[in-house]
Amino acid sequence: MNSRTALLNNAAFSLDVPAKVDNGTTYVPARVFAEAFGGTALWSEQERKATITIGLQQVFIHTEPQKPWRMSQERINVLNKKINEATDLSSYSQIRTHFRPYFTDSFINKIIYSNGIKNNAILQKGRYYLQ
Repeated sequence: MNSRTALLNNAAFSLDVPAKVDNGTTYVPARVFAEAFGGTALWSEQERKATITIGLQQVFIHTEPQKPWRMSQERINVLNKKINEATDLSSYSQIRTHFRPYFTDSFINKIIYSNGIKNNAILQKGRYYLQ
């Protein structure tokens, strides 16, 4: 798991993305699955469709395009202000309560673990970058 190398019948081969386990289910790239059974996996970017062929059987997997991330500039400004407040945690007795309306628990944990944000943090395209 979490490796870009896999073994199939004692032969190593590289993966485009590592296999992973999520909630007890193992996910492997479609190409690996297809090739393990002597088939092929093809991707059409134009159609956003994967085609897995094994023998005479074909499976088509259609995907939705990723939706653009949308947030108003006003909301971005509020979040950036709160990020800047997180540079010094000493003035907050209830850090989680103060930041919970603005940040995920995961991000709050990073702030606490880092004892505040060092230097600047920037909100871009839906992600926080701690510097």
